[in-house]
Amino acid sequence: MKETEKELLNILRNTPNQEFEILDQVGTGSYGKVFKAKITKTNEIVAIKVIRLEVGEDLTDILNEINFLRSCEHQNIVSYKGCYMRKGNVKGQNFIWIVMEYCGGGSVESGYKLLHQHLEEQEIASIIKECLIGLKFLHSCSKMHRDIKCGNILLNDDGMVKLADFGVSTQISRTFSKRHTFIGTPYWMAPEVITSEQRGTDYDFKADIWSLGITAMEMANCHPPMFDVHPMRVLYMIPNLPSPTLKNDNW
Repeated sequence: MKETEKELLNILRNTPNQEFEILDQVGTGSYGKVFKAKITKTNEIVAIKVIRLEVGEDLTDILNEINFLRSCEHQNIVSYKGCYMRKGNVKGQNFIWIVMEYCGGGSVESGYKLLHQHLEEQEIASIIKECLIGLKFLHSCSKMHRDIKCGNILLNDDGMVKLADFGVSTQISRTFSKRHTFIGTPYWMAPEVITSEQRGTDYDFKADIWSLGITAMEMANCHPPMFDVHPMRVLYMIPNLPSPTLKNDNW
C-alpha cells in the first residue's frame, strides 16, 4: 500500500467530533471556515480549518502536502497538528478538517482594521523580518508560500509572527481555481505569476518576495496598491505597469 493511501485510511478512521470541542468561528473564506476549538483530552486550544471537498476529489496532492506540513517545524510557521475527514450530508461529499496551532493575536490584517490605523515603520520592519525568516525556511525546503498577505500573517499570544495558510489550503485553492477559473484577489501577485497563467511560463521563489513587498505596503496604507480597482483589471495592470511605490504623505 502506498504511503498516501495509508495516510488516507488514517484520516478516514479519525472521528474529530470526539476529539475536539468547537468554541467559536473565527474566520471564513472561499475555502471554508475556521474555528477556534479545544482538544478535549488536553484542553489545548487549536484552530481548525474545515474545507468542503467536491464529490470525487482526488486527494493525492492534498495528502502529499499534509506529509510536508507534518515535518514543517519552524518558529515563524504556524504548526500543523493533524488532519481529519468527515462525511457530508450529500453522498460522496467530504469535509477535511485541518488542525493547526491557534494564534490568539489574530492576523495583521485584522489588527489594522480593528485599530483603523496603519502600522508604524518599526512595526512593519519587525514583522517583515520575521516573515523573511519563515520564508527562508520554506524556500530551503523547496516550498513556496504563494499567498503572502496581511491576512495570512498571524500573531500568537506572545506576539510571535507566524506565516499561515499555505500547503494543504493552497493546494485545495489551486484545485478550486482549476474548476472555477479564478478565485481570490490578485493584488499581491507577482507579475510573473499572472503571466504564467496566461502564457504557461514558470516562476520561482522570488514571487513570494514580491508579495511580501506588497504586504509591507499594505501594512503602511491599510490596503494593497490598486485596492480600489476591479480584480480582473488588476490582473492586466500588474504585469504592464511599473512596480508600485508608497505615495502616502506619511511616508
